[in-house]
Amino acid sequence: MTDGSTRVRFDVDDENKSYMDFNGALYDGSGMTLLNWQHASGEVAVPDGVRAVGVVAFRGSGVTKVTLPMSVERVCNMAFSDCAQLSVINIMNPAGLSAQGLTNQSFGYGQTITINVPPSAYDVSVDRIVYPGDPSTEHLTINALHSYARLVSFQNDEYELVACDEDGAILEGGETPDPQTVTDLFIGCDIPDYAFMQTFPGNKSTLPSVDTIVLTEGCTAIGSDAFSWDEDVRNCVPHLSTIRFEANPSLVLRSFTGIRPVSFEVGEGCTAYAAENGALLTADKTELINWTSAVGSVTLPVSVKTVWPFAMYRSEASAITVPEGVVSIGQSAFGTCAQLASISLPASVVDLSYDMEAPEDSPYTYAGLIVAGSDAAVVTVDEDNPFVASDEKGSLYSKDRSHLLFMPATNDQIILVPEGVTHIEVSAISGEFADEVMFPSTLRYIGQAGVHDLDDVKVTFTSKEPPELGLVAI
Repeated sequence: MTDGSTRVRFDVDDENKSYMDFNGALYDGSGMTLLNWQHASGEVAVPDGVRAVGVVAFRGSGVTKVTLPMSVERVCNMAFSDCAQLSVINIMNPAGLSAQGLTNQSFGYGQTITINVPPSAYDVSVDRIVYPGDPSTEHLTINALHSYARLVSFQNDEYELVACDEDGAILEGGETPDPQTVTDLFIGCDIPDYAFMQTFPGNKSTLPSVDTIVLTEGCTAIGSDAFSWDEDVRNCVPHLSTIRFEANPSLVLRSFTGIRPVSFEVGEGCTAYAAENGALLTADKTELINWTSAVGSVTLPVSVKTVWPFAMYRSEASAITVPEGVVSIGQSAFGTCAQLASISLPASVVDLSYDMEAPEDSPYTYAGLIVAGSDAAVVTVDEDNPFVASDEKGSLYSKDRSHLLFMPATNDQIILVPEGVTHIEVSAISGEFADEVMFPSTLRYIGQAGVHDLDDVKVTFTSKEPPELGLVAI
């Protein structure tokens, strides 16, 4: 199948563990080695995540331009041999290639190829891409790609990019850069809702190499979920690591909801916001907007009074200390943190999931959602807190312990909800690792998804009357 004689599209059975297919191309079972894409034609991009392009993978194909993503480390012998129409290869991360990761042996003889690399990597590219001084590589030309671009308009799901220098100044001629090559994106216009959430439809392209976004004068607003991402959705800027504020855009509450972990920087031209240890705060540092870049054991800045919803969502924090003075915490502020083992709440916190409108007669309905998805986290509450309390196992309750707000998941086979609990609130208990859940005789109500992930789990009620159940309560 790899001798250059076959121009077929591959369709691999899902049960096959040795190989897989994507868009008709053949990969090894891990998806990290591209084995055969000989039916490809025109301009193609090797998917992000691929680490090696195999022997004769493109041999004899009709490709004209190939883009190798950041993840590629090796291009094997004759990978692009007999590709008569191939004239350009864009390499997003030449420094990531092994010492002989792309050599003259990756091509056939007599081919004239232009290799484009980001300017920042140009000094090392000659040594990494070809053997220095080898006369057989004279047919390879190395050019620099546009690493800097300015986004000057973004309307009706269409955007306009122009080339700029490293300070964001537009270059003469207003040349349009290849979106695949841009590493630093300067934005001088308003950012609409969901702008960078997923790959663009129609003529819009992803920006796979962007790692830094700079918000400049002209960017006055960032819409809802503008940078949100989901593991099941291919994000437009999958390698984004830094957002720098040089302007004062207004933010809606959900501007950075669900954003992938990024660090924030604030320049002198921005007076509305501040940055500290990669976190984004309001200028007076009383509101923590986003700290998804937090790693390990962290303490929130002592000036903070309000923690925005999703502020540390999906961060790699392992322990979070909320200092005295914090009053309000939004929903999922500490949610879905896979490494999170403990949260410490002070006496001052009295408004949990403040952005959710709870019923007047039940202020605790959504309170436990501040830690939703961080199922292993143990919660400790200062004993002087007038609103909530915790127990020795790290569960979170109303002050009188009649409402169970959150119970950390353990390896215990039986989950015992303590006597005295009358209400189990929204998403309070995960039964993922349990064989049985036993409810107390005092239980009167279970809220929406109050006890979830109960596959093949025995449920035991001990109360004389069955509790009232909310939507999908169990």
